[in-house]
Amino acid sequence: SKKTLTFWLEVLVIKRLKGAALSLVLSIPFFTSCGGNTTDHIPSPLVLELATSQLGGDPEGDTTTIMVEPACEDFRSETIVTADQIEVQASIKRCAVKHNDLDRLFYIFIPETYSSSAAYQPLLFSLHGYTSSAMLNMRYTGIKKVASKEGFIAVFPQGSILRSTGATHWNVGGWTLGSTADDVQFIESLIDFMTMRYRLDPSRIYSTGMSNGGFMSYHLACNLGEKIAAVASVTGSMTPETFRSCEPVRPIPILQIHGGQDETVPYLGNNNMKGIDEVMNYWKHSNRCNGVPEIGVLPDLTDDGLGGTFTTYTDCQNDVEIKLYLLDGLAHRWPLQNEADLDAPTTIWRFLSRYNLYGKVF
Repeated sequence: SKKTLTFWLEVLVIKRLKGAALSLVLSIPFFTSCGGNTTDHIPSPLVLELATSQLGGDPEGDTTTIMVEPACEDFRSETIVTADQIEVQASIKRCAVKHNDLDRLFYIFIPETYSSSAAYQPLLFSLHGYTSSAMLNMRYTGIKKVASKEGFIAVFPQGSILRSTGATHWNVGGWTLGSTADDVQFIESLIDFMTMRYRLDPSRIYSTGMSNGGFMSYHLACNLGEKIAAVASVTGSMTPETFRSCEPVRPIPILQIHGGQDETVPYLGNNNMKGIDEVMNYWKHSNRCNGVPEIGVLPDLTDDGLGGTFTTYTDCQNDVEIKLYLLDGLAHRWPLQNEADLDAPTTIWRFLSRYNLYGKVF
């Protein structure tokens, strides 16, 4: 006869988050079957109770409960052909979770190059743009090819619906004012889940994103710098709200890729977003960079007569860098090889992977 043994693991984690003590108690059921054939069990969502006690407040009155243990299932398998024309098998998991009473979704891309390695690997979040989706972001960014070649896991989260417009979004202020989604806490809960479930290096977790996803990556750099090692924004910027409230806990490497013809997120900014030069200057001062930047010319790979430039600040605290690629002919889109003067996924990974939470790795 089949017997089921249930084991309960209780993990007590004490953190300090923005001056508040955070107690985290996690109970995870593990199911093993004795005798007979076994099948994979997709866990139902578990509850993490977060009790936050403000100084001088009532700890029992500040308790909130959120669902943070996702239910994941195999979505599909793919064969990825890398830039080196090597075929790599990969699996994609589709995960659903209820977070702060919102139904959330994310996809996990796991190449066999990750599974075949015993080393702890980096993790990359790729965040979609306003009105877009995680699935579409996974299709067009080219990150799956880079992850398959380099052997890291990529996570593609889905933004929630902004009630005022009915569009998917990341809550960053600006045109998303009125949103009640706590996307910083959502991404943090995904980091905790991923580092518990997979063989990941917690000091090498990165975020990149297109447009609103780029804004959110900056927002994470400002508000989750103890867990996000470096960020890359493509056609994104910082809203006035992110800009005013930004308090990085350490120097953070910053990569910005932008188009001179971008009318959606204009280079000079508008009421809802800062200009790119102002954003770069903010991080130059925050990262305590010295001296004048290195300025170079991007070759015109597409023969459109435009090309671009790059600006790099290298003499910064903890040996981090700030880099801006400005593509003269690029509008509001994600640049790829053979379509633009720069290949975004390759450029992003080449930059991000050089850093961990403590500075430059190589």
